[in-house]
Amino acid sequence: MQVHAGHQSNQLPPPSDGGEQGPASRKPIVAARDIVKRFGGITALDGVSLDFYPGEVHCIVGENGAGKSTLVKIIAGVYRRDGGAISYDGTVHDLKTTTEARSRGTAIVFQEPGIISSLTVAENIFLNEEGRFRLGGFLNTWARNAAAAEALRSVGCERVDVRVRVADLPYEDWKIVELARAAITKDLRVLVVDEATAALGQDGQEMLFAQIRALKQRGIAVIYISHRLHEIFAIGDRITVMKDAKIVTTMPASGCKLEDLPRLMVGRDVSEYYSRTDAGVPGAERGPAVLEVRDLSVGNEVKNVSFSLHRGEILGVAGLVGSGMHALGRALFGAVPYKGTIIVHGKPHTSLTPRKAINLGIGFVPRERDKEALVLLHSIVDNVALPNLRTLVSDRLKIFVSEKKKTALAERYRKELLIRTPSVKLNCAALSGGNRQKVVLAKWLARNVSVLVLACPTRGIDVGAKAEIYALMELLRERGLSVVMISEELPELIGMSDRILVMKEGHISGEVVRDVKVTEEAIAGQML
Repeated sequence: MQVHAGHQSNQLPPPSDGGEQGPASRKPIVAARDIVKRFGGITALDGVSLDFYPGEVHCIVGENGAGKSTLVKIIAGVYRRDGGAISYDGTVHDLKTTTEARSRGTAIVFQEPGIISSLTVAENIFLNEEGRFRLGGFLNTWARNAAAAEALRSVGCERVDVRVRVADLPYEDWKIVELARAAITKDLRVLVVDEATAALGQDGQEMLFAQIRALKQRGIAVIYISHRLHEIFAIGDRITVMKDAKIVTTMPASGCKLEDLPRLMVGRDVSEYYSRTDAGVPGAERGPAVLEVRDLSVGNEVKNVSFSLHRGEILGVAGLVGSGMHALGRALFGAVPYKGTIIVHGKPHTSLTPRKAINLGIGFVPRERDKEALVLLHSIVDNVALPNLRTLVSDRLKIFVSEKKKTALAERYRKELLIRTPSVKLNCAALSGGNRQKVVLAKWLARNVSVLVLACPTRGIDVGAKAEIYALMELLRERGLSVVMISEELPELIGMSDRILVMKEGHISGEVVRDVKVTEEAIAGQML
C-alpha cells in the first residue's frame, strides 16, 4: 500500500524490505513508508522506508546524491514528499513547513549554515520565536539574551556572547548556535543532524557528541548523517546505507565494521581510496623547488616557519585546530598579511596578495569552500570563468567576455573532472559537496596553475567523490603540478602525501617522509 502526498490516513503500511524493525517493545517516533521524491527528471528517493526510535542515534550514510539529505529534509518539513507517508507516533502527517515540523518536536541542524550572520546569536536562536519575549507590545531583549545564554549552556557552551553578531564568531561556533536553536524546540523529540561536524574542530565535535548522547538519554530520536565514517561508530546505534535513492541495508552499528561501509556504499574497499601505489623512499631525488618559505610568521598563529615544495610533489600539512596550518595555507595565497619571504619560482615576495599569487600560478582551495571559493547562486559556467576572464574575451569585441568561450570551458572541465550535473548552467548551490569541490578545482586547472594549495580537499565529500579527488591529485602530480595539502584527516595525509609537515602551536614540530611504515600514531605524537 502506498499513501501519496496529501492523502490523509491513520493506517500506516508495514516497512518495506529496506527498513529494519527495532525491538518489539518500542514504537517509532517517526516512521517513513515508501517515500518518493523527484526533482524534475531526477528521482532523489525511490520507495524508502525507515523507522526512527526514541533514545537511539540512527546514522544514515551514502554517497552524495544517494538521497539521505532529501529524506531527512522531508522529515524536518523542508521538502514535501511526492509519494509515500511520514507518520509521527503512528499518525500520518503531511508537513508543509519546518515550523509545522518543529511544532511536532522535530528540529534540524543543516549541513550548510542555517542562520543569518547579520543577526546576533540571541536573535538567531529565537528567530521566529520572538513572541515568547513580548510584553505589552515591546520585545524584552534582556530576557531573550538570558534565555539564549541558557540555551547555549544546555549544549555545553558558555564562551559565546549572545549579544554579538554571528558574522563576528569563528565559523565553527555557527554550528553551536544552530544546535542551541534546535535544543530550545518545544517538546523536542527528533533531532536531525546533517553533516554538522564538517564545520567543527575537535573540541566542537566532542561538544556535539556529548550533547547527542545527553539527548539520547532523554529519549530523543537522533538522525545523524556524516561522510566521516569513523564518527558513525563513535555515536551511532543503527546504520542505514543508501545508494541511488534506495536503501541498501539497515544494521546495528555493533554488527558492522568500518571497512564494510564503503563497499556497501560504492562497491570499493577503504584501501582503494588512495591511488598512490609507491611507498616512497626517504632521501629520494626530488624535482626542483617551485615554492620556498623562509621564516614565515602570521600574527600569533604561525611562527618562523620554513620549508620547500618541489615540482610534482604533494606536501601534506598536519596539525590540530589552532596549530596554524590553516593560517599557513592562507598566507601562501596572500590572503592574510605575513612576515618573512615566500619564494615562487626563484623570485622572493614579502607581500603577496591573492591577485599576485594567481598571476604567479598559485591556486587556493579554502577549507570553507561554500563561503570563500564559490558563488553558490551563480552557475558552474560563471564560477569556472571567474579567475580566467582575461582568456575568455570575445574575439570580435575585446571588451566583452564571450559566453560561448565560458560555456565551452565549463563543459571541458565538466567532462574531465566528471562533474555530475544535467547542465553547466546550473547554480552551484544545487550541486553536491563533491561536485562543488570539482568546480573549485576546475577554475584553477583552467588557469593552469603550477602550485595548488588544498585545505581539507575532501571535507564534506562522500567516499566515492573522495576517491575521484584523490585520483585527480595523483594525475596532477604526475603532470608536474605541486600541491600543498592541508588536512585534518591523517589517513588521507598518509595515503596521498610524499612528505608530511606536522605543525604544533605555530611551529613545524616534525617532518615525515612517505613510507609504508608511517602510522597515524607516529604523526599524532608530533601534533600533541
